[in-house]
Amino acid sequence: MTTEDTPLHDRIRAVESVSVDEDRLLTVAVPADESVGTYHERIEEADAEVSYIDTNDVSKHERDALERVRRTLAEYDETPENGLVTYAGVVDADLTDWTFDELPDPVRESRTAWGNEFDTEPLDALATPSQSVGLLVVERGGAAFGRLDDGRVEVVETIDRDGRGTSRQSGESTERFERDEDPNLEAFFDEVGETAGRLFVDPSAHERATEDAAAPDPNDEDRAGVDGLLVGGTTGTVERFVEGEFLPTHLADRLLDDAFAVEYANERGLERLADLGEERVGDVERRGPRDALDRLFEAAKTDDEEVVHGHEAVDEALTYDAVETLLLSESLETETYRTLEERATEQGGEVLTVPTDIEGGEQFVEGFDGRGAFLRFPVE
Repeated sequence: MTTEDTPLHDRIRAVESVSVDEDRLLTVAVPADESVGTYHERIEEADAEVSYIDTNDVSKHERDALERVRRTLAEYDETPENGLVTYAGVVDADLTDWTFDELPDPVRESRTAWGNEFDTEPLDALATPSQSVGLLVVERGGAAFGRLDDGRVEVVETIDRDGRGTSRQSGESTERFERDEDPNLEAFFDEVGETAGRLFVDPSAHERATEDAAAPDPNDEDRAGVDGLLVGGTTGTVERFVEGEFLPTHLADRLLDDAFAVEYANERGLERLADLGEERVGDVERRGPRDALDRLFEAAKTDDEEVVHGHEAVDEALTYDAVETLLLSESLETETYRTLEERATEQGGEVLTVPTDIEGGEQFVEGFDGRGAFLRFPVE
């Protein structure tokens, strides 16, 4: 069984990758508001019914899966707070199972189903790692700050400038307005940058500052409370803001693209920015594995002793409990992936799944056997 320490989306990905020739993989989903006992009774009845079927490979596999799920459900006196989803089936002659019972959001889909693949639809809403992208629209008249959390735009704060630059005069074009000199523009940009640094920050940074009795470093990249930042605004103004380096380093490093052309610093403008940056937002989830793979390739070029790759070297590092972060290609066979994953997490290591369609993903498979690791210490 995949360990609970493995990131949720990686465990779901592993379940999604399983397939067999016959409909002998069992999925059972218990919604948060239903009794696990009811599902246990259903599986017991199905188990008893299958036991009367003539013995053959398919029915034996079904009995094995039913028995495993029956035992799993029997372990619960009550339904976990957010429900549970359990899977079992025979894959390559081995009985395999996964159970998800500590979920961040409630299971809403009821399911008891057989298939040649496991049914992950009850977990679909949880499969994508939760991500938060900061949204910033800046124009001379003001600025708007928002967040894009799992596809939903939330307005966090807006700034309206006093005096010159607050709004265009009647009949004045945007282009002319943006070209006019504004002696206070840089001071406004400073305010926008400072506000962004305050709003888009990891709350734990404030907790650490309180504990350390010191203000957090405004350029500490670990402070960022967003996974990426989209910036938009009126042409000319937003380019001057970005190129002028008014953003704190921890946010500038998370810019997802060049500035987008957005006219209004309000909710409508934030929604427009989110639409324009939709493709770049989709890349946020893949940034972790991609960055780790880049670091692995660079370290491999210099024969860094705290990095290993390939079947034998990774196996040896796992044997010595030396793995801090294990990179595994999604193309690995399910059982191979799970075995390596469990070995790494049992020694407190992190596991990252590397998609084959990211830059370097296929090279990782062909040159490194689809496995690599960053070590806690060199293995002699």
